[in-house]
Amino acid sequence: MLVAELPLNAMGQSVWMDGRPLPAFWLLPDLYDAPGPSGSPINRQSVNGDQVLPLLQTELSDPTIRWRAELALGRLGIEPPDPAWTDPLLEAWADQSKARWIAAQLRLRAADPRVANRLIETLTRWLVTPDTMLPAWPTQADEINDLVLAILRPGASDEAVTRTVLAFLERQPQWLAWVVDDAGGVVGGAIAVVNLSPTPALLSVRAPTGTWQAHGLVEPDDLALVPVPSSPASPSPAVWEVRLGGRTRALPITTDAIGLTPPGLTIGPFWHDWSLDGLITGTGQSPGPGQTGWIGGLIQKDPRLDSDSSGWVVYVEVRRPPCDLPRPGQSAASTDAVRLSFGPTNTPRAVVMVRCTGLTTFDAGAPGEVAMLNTSSDRWAFTLPIDRAWFEPDGTMLIGAQSLPGNGPRATWPRPLLPGQQAGGRVRVDPSAWHLHASVERQSGAVTSR
Repeated sequence: MLVAELPLNAMGQSVWMDGRPLPAFWLLPDLYDAPGPSGSPINRQSVNGDQVLPLLQTELSDPTIRWRAELALGRLGIEPPDPAWTDPLLEAWADQSKARWIAAQLRLRAADPRVANRLIETLTRWLVTPDTMLPAWPTQADEINDLVLAILRPGASDEAVTRTVLAFLERQPQWLAWVVDDAGGVVGGAIAVVNLSPTPALLSVRAPTGTWQAHGLVEPDDLALVPVPSSPASPSPAVWEVRLGGRTRALPITTDAIGLTPPGLTIGPFWHDWSLDGLITGTGQSPGPGQTGWIGGLIQKDPRLDSDSSGWVVYVEVRRPPCDLPRPGQSAASTDAVRLSFGPTNTPRAVVMVRCTGLTTFDAGAPGEVAMLNTSSDRWAFTLPIDRAWFEPDGTMLIGAQSLPGNGPRATWPRPLLPGQQAGGRVRVDPSAWHLHASVERQSGAVTSR
């Protein structure tokens, strides 16, 4: 990056470097006023600044695109924090990038105000739900900067500028779809769909062996939840098709009970919260086995439990050093914890929090036995007995889990959550399959006991 102060009489002339002319995209100083926040209104009652600002840390610290974060915060009525850098070179870079955007916005507004409003809304779109907010805008900073320069290209006609912006808008994702819950709903699971196009679009879904069923129009920037009923006749996971405005995506979802067979049902992988890039590509992120922060577990039968217990346990292992117990009279520091939820997503039968100190608390629903803690030099683990009251009336169990490290990103099983989202999904587990599987193995001579 080179910063040079040039005389005003050089305005509009070419800049030569190493014998080559370079486009300078001259901006007249002090001849523009920054437009105020624009775009469609956002329900600011649900906005939490402490929740929103961490989502924009990357852009706020990037001098080439900080202006977009400031523009997005302006739509929410949130004052952006001061830049983290102290280097005057980065400050000049950020000022120039912001000035270019302001000039480009004014240029586009002069060519086509409607397209200018659409561009601003696309660049600063927020996905707002009752308990979370997620930036839902283009993520490629280089492509955005190239668009700004294309708008400011000397000699470009109004038609050329408008056509360039419309082409950019058409290249952006027009919708998002993902599995929210596999089996914790009233009828099964749920799929979320967001319309990112500028017009309402018809939402339809199709079961693996069914026909397309319409679910009404989804307005721009709206999120729709589609219930997915269980279908025992279909393979598990079942692949449901989702269509919005002519675009289709296939989503595997496990609505039916998973048979619990020896030696146990694996819990994992645990997924970090959704990112926008992840939602666009349908790819979640999780800590890898063996890495610090990895978490896994097993649902199994434990013969050590007394006859009053259900006989089933959840074993969870976290690849992080164990916690130091607080000294007498001192408050405990922020500690790692794992939250296990049993029962339907909206009305859990039990929510159990197990901290790495061994403390077990029952945050909701029926209480039970405390967890048994095990530690080693690089990990901590626990075994939690599953109370009979946590099962469903048909003998199955609905279960979901979440890792809450004291100083790192949370991770959730079975599905990722949106940032700020609290309630996680569930899977349905059928413990009766354990006895059926063991009986078959005994008859075949594969095992003598379990």
